[in-house]
Amino acid sequence: ASTQSENDVDASKHSASAEPVEATLSNSCSTMDTSEEQDLLTREAAHALFSGAPKFSLNNVAGRLSPTVAYPWDNEIKHHD
Repeated sequence: ASTQSENDVDASKHSASAEPVEATLSNSCSTMDTSEEQDLLTREAAHALFSGAPKFSLNNVAGRLSPTVAYPWDNEIKHHD
């Protein structure tokens, strides 16, 4: 019976602390401009963010898989497979 009451106490602590966070999140979301949400990541920003990020793949060479890497958005990177 003591385990049940300890769990009840812990649950009440968590639910009480979660309410202000939920209220804060709903308030911050309601004040955000919808046009700002749509313009957060432009094509240029995506290229700048992922430039230099490798793209890994596997090629089938003579029945064996061979790993390869490519940098599709950054032509200045020099690498050897």
